[in-house]
Amino acid sequence: MRLGLRGPTLLFFGFVRPYKGLADLLAALPVVLAQRRATLLVVGEFWEPLEAYQQQARLLGVEDAVRFVDRYVPNEEIPLYFAAADLVVLPYRSVTGSGVAQLALGCGRPVLATRTGCLEDVIREGQTGLLVPPANPAALARGILQFLALSPAERAAFSQHIAQDQERFSWQRLVGCIEELATEVGAA
Repeated sequence: MRLGLRGPTLLFFGFVRPYKGLADLLAALPVVLAQRRATLLVVGEFWEPLEAYQQQARLLGVEDAVRFVDRYVPNEEIPLYFAAADLVVLPYRSVTGSGVAQLALGCGRPVLATRTGCLEDVIREGQTGLLVPPANPAALARGILQFLALSPAERAAFSQHIAQDQERFSWQRLVGCIEELATEVGAA
């Protein structure tokens, strides 16, 4: 499956619900597109009307730069979407946890996320991603533009830091922690 994307690609991935901040990301897009060409790829099941987001994109004049994929994405297709992304954007207004952040890092992709919930614990500012305040389209736009302005060497540094963090979120590490906990509980 070819995606036919042009220019830098921003990926919003996962279930689309109001607290995930897609409306804020769409609101940030005109500022981004005024300075850089980019495509926003929105992939996941919509738990509210897709038409509202399509209308928002039209009203903002960014509909040509947004691609909506409204469906469940099976595991076999996940790498395709993350490989296409230059930056994964998690504009959450509030959240306790997000598997998408670890998924992005596991796929070797930097993340722009909001400072909410566990995202500050997962994303290392300036190393594996960037953090901005939640519910702030202007800050999202600045973060996206900051990332898109990075030199190839600076992007390579992000990739190196992400590779180092992949061990931190690996299944092997999780199993090791569980085994260690089981040993401690058994010894108590």
